[in-house]
Formats: sequence, structure tokens, C-alpha cells
Amino acid sequence: IIGGLVGARIAYIIEHKEQFKTFMDYIAFWKGGIDWFGAFIGGAVVLLFLLRKYRYPILKIGDVAGISIIIGHAFGRIGCTCAGCCYGKPVPEDSIFKDIAIIFPHHHDTAAPPGIPLYPTQPAEALGNFLIFGILFLLYRKKKFDGEIFASYLVLYGLERFLLEFWRGVTPPLPVVGLTWNQIVTLGMIVIGAGIFIYGISKKRSPERL
Repeated sequence: IIGGLVGARIAYIIEHKEQFKTFMDYIAFWKGGIDWFGAFIGGAVVLLFLLRKYRYPILKIGDVAGISIIIGHAFGRIGCTCAGCCYGKPVPEDSIFKDIAIIFPHHHDTAAPPGIPLYPTQPAEALGNFLIFGILFLLYRKKKFDGEIFASYLVLYGLERFLLEFWRGVTPPLPVVGLTWNQIVTLGMIVIGAGIFIYGISKKRSPERL
């Protein structure tokens, strides 16, 4: 938990450093200002350290973690929809998506700009995460090697989030590369997931059950 909170705060500060003027601004995470990818990376680093220290099976636990993370993330995006964070870009008037756009009311205390049709990125990600959860749940009992489910999570969510970033209005693209910080992280997730697949297939080990 601590690793996730620290990682989430550091990542948010890096992305939105213009919002922080005083020392208290940096540590007042209870007022908002955390990043999911930062939490994922920070939590993963601490978890890997503990698993190696106590010699737990990393890939086997990763399979269970992948299913748990994605379902929690799905419900979290419902919360984002209610809070108005992680909002999408404005929908053009002639867009085919204008009928499903989200418009936050002016009296709603939200980070999203009120009264403007926005791409429904939060509910779209929630639905995508629920779908990924269903796929991982079905694959779990039929997995061929330890790490297969976690690898599937990394690849599937990485692809989903990479595409959704084009419609999100929160994080601007980085100079030169033209991609957001989150898209770069998702590409890393996809590469790591593919690497776990290659490793697992080459080992051809029967999976153990928790």
C-alpha cells in the first residue's frame, strides 16, 4: 500500500508539477492528485522485493494479482466517472460519438470542465476492464504455465489504455515522441507481457494452483 501511494504521488507530481507551489502541496495527497500507473509501478516494485525476499512464486502470485487488479480498477473507473477525474477530450460537434458524450453540470464539484461534451473515457475504460476481467477469469483454469494470466493482463490492459489515451484530455503528449507518459508505460507493459509469454512457453512448465 505504501509503495503504491508513494508511486502514485510521485507520478502525479511529475505529470502536473505546475500545480505544486509549497511543500504541503507535495505531501497533501488526501486532497487528490494520484496517478494509477504510478501506484501500479510503486506497488509492483515493493511487491517484487518482498516476494523475492521471502521466496514466494512470483509468476503464480502474479496470475492472481492480475485478476484482482483489473476488477478493482474497473470499479475504480466508475468512481472516476462520478468524481469527474480522468476525463476525455471535448467531442467535436460532427463526431459520431456526440450522442454518448458526458456533460458534467456546472454545479458539480469535479476536475472536468463543466457544460462541455466530453469523450466518455472513464466508463469506456470501466467496461473494458470488466471485459478483461471476464477473459482472465475464464483463462485462469486453463492456463498452461505460471505467469500466463498476468502476461495476458499486461498485454490486454496495455492495448486498451494505449488506445484510450488518444481520447483522454488529462495528460498532454510529450514533446518529440508525440505520445503521453501513460502510453509509454503501456508499451512497456505490453513488452513485459510478451516477454513473460515467451519465457513461459519456452519453459513448458505445468502451472501450479494457489
